[in-house]
Amino acid sequence: MTLVASSRRRAVAIYLLLALLAAVGIFEGLRMPASIFPSVTFPLVKVIADVGEEPAAHVMPTVTRPLEEAILRVPGVQLVRSITSRGSAELTAQFGWGTDMQAALQRVEAETQRVRPDLPPQTKIDVQWMNPAVFPIQGYALTSDTRTQAELRELADFKLKPALFRIPGVSQVFVIGGRNREFEVQLDRAALDARHLTAADVVSALQKDNQVLSAGFTESNHELYLTLVNGRVDGLDALERVSVPVPGGIPATLGELGKVKVADEVSYIRTTADAHPAVLVNIIRQPSANTVQIARAIDELFQSQPDLLPKGVRWTTFYDQARYVSDSVSGVRDAILIGVALAALVLLIFLRSFRLTLVAVVAVPACVSIVALGLGVFGQTINLMTLAGIAAALGLIADDAIVVIENIHRHREGRLSPDPAESGLREILPALAGSSLSTIVIFLPFALLTGVVGAFFKPLALTMAITLAVSFCLALFAVPVSVSLLGEGHAHGRAHNRFAASGPGRIVAALARLWRWVSSRTGRAYAATVRFFVRHGLAAVVVVVLLFAGSFLLYRSIGTDFLPSMDEGSIILDYWTPPGTSLTDTDQMLVEAEKVIASLPDVAAYSRRTGAQLGFSLTEPNRGDYVIRLKPLGQRRPVDDVISDLRTRIAAREPAIHTDFGQLLEDNIGDLTGGAPQPIDVKLFGEDQALLEQKARAIAQSIAQVPGVEDVFNGIVIAGPALQVRL
Repeated sequence: MTLVASSRRRAVAIYLLLALLAAVGIFEGLRMPASIFPSVTFPLVKVIADVGEEPAAHVMPTVTRPLEEAILRVPGVQLVRSITSRGSAELTAQFGWGTDMQAALQRVEAETQRVRPDLPPQTKIDVQWMNPAVFPIQGYALTSDTRTQAELRELADFKLKPALFRIPGVSQVFVIGGRNREFEVQLDRAALDARHLTAADVVSALQKDNQVLSAGFTESNHELYLTLVNGRVDGLDALERVSVPVPGGIPATLGELGKVKVADEVSYIRTTADAHPAVLVNIIRQPSANTVQIARAIDELFQSQPDLLPKGVRWTTFYDQARYVSDSVSGVRDAILIGVALAALVLLIFLRSFRLTLVAVVAVPACVSIVALGLGVFGQTINLMTLAGIAAALGLIADDAIVVIENIHRHREGRLSPDPAESGLREILPALAGSSLSTIVIFLPFALLTGVVGAFFKPLALTMAITLAVSFCLALFAVPVSVSLLGEGHAHGRAHNRFAASGPGRIVAALARLWRWVSSRTGRAYAATVRFFVRHGLAAVVVVVLLFAGSFLLYRSIGTDFLPSMDEGSIILDYWTPPGTSLTDTDQMLVEAEKVIASLPDVAAYSRRTGAQLGFSLTEPNRGDYVIRLKPLGQRRPVDDVISDLRTRIAAREPAIHTDFGQLLEDNIGDLTGGAPQPIDVKLFGEDQALLEQKARAIAQSIAQVPGVEDVFNGIVIAGPALQVRL
């Protein structure tokens, strides 16, 4: 029994199987995690150590070097980079691709804890494995004209943060900015001197008094009780009553030694949103979570619980990765619709049959649905690379169906066989199989790639391979059976005649005649060209050589990049003022820069961090970043034009501000691939620090002269001045 005949006998089973696979694929696609990047294991671990108010020259030998030596003991470490600043150090450990990063992270944490006793006692260490899930997917700003920054911070920490944590898929909620309220004690020098006390004595008394201690267990009334001694301060009055021992005298209360009041903490971080002081809330997703669903759940949370935000408090979005993911999915959806429409138009023009056209139209979404099931089986997600693979394969899906349908139709019209479906498929099966297999083989080398290129392009190659395999199976089993069942019989002939007599049918017939006229003219021209080159072989060789040479020259002139240029709809603006600039002066300069940003009609919203950054990195009080969200593409200029305009205007208004522009996703890729967000990173090594700085400045000046280069940074980071008191 032939393949088509066997499939025709089992048509119901085939259709049920396809319907089941497509339905499961749709279900899998709806629940599949959606994000920008594939689920990639980047071999990068970052360690940030905070030691408080210490000079960089002291942090280097006491913190940075011990941690470097500890991390270098971890098996598999290839490179350790460090940045030392006032009171903190940032270390980046790079491993080889394919390393078990969960085990590597545990080893780094173990080694840093092993040297913990050798570090300053106040050292705080944070170890983070760098992967796409550590970056915020959503950014929101809390602003108000009637509430203080301390009130906004308390609202974010104690009311909004717990509510956001309850949303499925949310991993972390980072709150930046605002002021924490604290008790402030202003000691009276005369009162201290009269009792022979120092500030250290007061601090020691507070530390001993403000704690909860266990006094053991006690039995009473047939029950066992845990006895606790609670000396915690629960208010201003209790703090004023804290007893401070006086040598050789009566203990004094804290209220007798000075003035106690509630005040805002001293902070060297400033955050704003749309030129208003703000508290920023960043949402981090779990690796398996769906970005779009999290964003939708956050919107629904505030719609269903309007009392979360008190009157006079605004909740705005300054970064929306979910919109970019949704736009990407919509782009693929539109590509599918356009592909289906074009395939239908081509078949209508050539075959003038609604039924045969329906077969090709159904084949495309059915194939995409089954591909979604395959991606789920292989543990993939909806991301830029898998979506690109589906979009790129749409033409091949339609081509497989069209070729099979057209050849079967030709056999039927020419009465070349009693079973046109069988003969038509048998005739093109070798070519169809060879075409699909050769295309799949082309993508096999992508599976062998290593490093960041392989990490990103393996999902693309896998998606293309799955799509081509599913498309071939549909063309082999489902399409011939459908053509046989839908394209035969007198009913089909009557329907064809009715369609031909209708208005759309006459339009299709006219388009078909036009196409036959154009193809006949081009066919004759093509035949004449072939005959000429057959007779004049040398001319053919010359033309081929010229085409090859021209292609090579064009290749040399075309720019290269890791990913295609994208308009993400957002801008990341890193900035820093001269080393040692005070936070107040930096803030004043940035206010002028914000006026430039707000004046652009392309900007929808923006947020600013000073003394902090959106990513996981060490930041001085004179450094920070802006995240600028642009309006939809139809309402603004391209992002490159906006960046160029911003760069020129800010440089003219505040030349002391050094800026570095980019887009958020490419900035994240730079952080993940080596700790440097810039696309080109030149490293200098040597023992002489002064010579390194001299060469760095000279190299930066030379690179700045290269056409197309913008935002050159010489890599020299000065921690800022310090006052040293010698006794």
